[in-house]
Amino acid sequence: MWLSIVVVPVAVVVAIAITPQQPLLAALTTISGILVALGAGWFYVGERSPIRFLLLDTAPRLVGTLAGAAAVIATHDAVWFAGLQLAGVAISALICTVDILRRYRGWHPTLSPVRALRNLRGQGHTVAMSATSSVYVNVPIVLVELFVPAATAVYALAERMVRLALYATRPVVQVAQGWVPHPEPDVLVARARRVTGIALLLGALGGLAYAVLSPWAGAILSGGELTIDWDLAIPMGVNLAAILASQLTGFACLTALGMSRVLSTSTIAGAVVGTALMIPLLLLIGAPGVAWGLAAAEIAVLGVQLWKLAPDCVRRSR
Repeated sequence: MWLSIVVVPVAVVVAIAITPQQPLLAALTTISGILVALGAGWFYVGERSPIRFLLLDTAPRLVGTLAGAAAVIATHDAVWFAGLQLAGVAISALICTVDILRRYRGWHPTLSPVRALRNLRGQGHTVAMSATSSVYVNVPIVLVELFVPAATAVYALAERMVRLALYATRPVVQVAQGWVPHPEPDVLVARARRVTGIALLLGALGGLAYAVLSPWAGAILSGGELTIDWDLAIPMGVNLAAILASQLTGFACLTALGMSRVLSTSTIAGAVVGTALMIPLLLLIGAPGVAWGLAAAEIAVLGVQLWKLAPDCVRRSR
């Protein structure tokens, strides 16, 4: 909450400055995107309560998003979408807080800045991972807008479709985060191994589906105004496949095995690969080159995670 108090006003000012023609929409969208962090998913993962994670944390936000989508269809006003999405985020945080405090009677909320700083100790690798990931995930659209402005709308649509696919599969990640942890090391390793296999299969199927269907889906979502060609659809499909897999291997398996620092290591590796490839490939083949650079970055993330995960599983299973 302290971080939100500091970050939200700054982010809202920046968002409105970028989109001055729709200040309310920019503000609501920014606030809802930041306040998602107030959810209790992290707590339910630690508590091994995947059902509570799904029903109390995820479901209210999903309902808010769906209600917002329905409102947009009815009113043709995107402000309704952002507002209802924000309402879902706030209701989710409130429900989770009530549920946790109801079940743990000795606990009480506090806004002590001293305690907040104390809780942040030892989390430097996680902060580094999030900051690094934000940079190389958001830089591509900026590069396209600067160097190939005519391709910005198509690239933005393709990127948004990747994000929608990730939102759709998020419940799988959330359930896996609560299922993999187990007090018995042998059971934990067996579950991690099984989820890793599911991750690779899910990634392959999701990436293939995106590559095949995105030209058709893009035309529908844009009302026939935009077309995602194969040269962009394929690298975006590879990008999605790697992210789908790394979400499970990272957030479900590595964290359960006590290897959270590998997450930041893999993210930094992805940033290095992406930074090295995006601009040269952009200058060489245009917007698809940026997509291939991003895909290579996500493959690097997944590769580091699998490289660190596999030996540990084998060693523990023995």
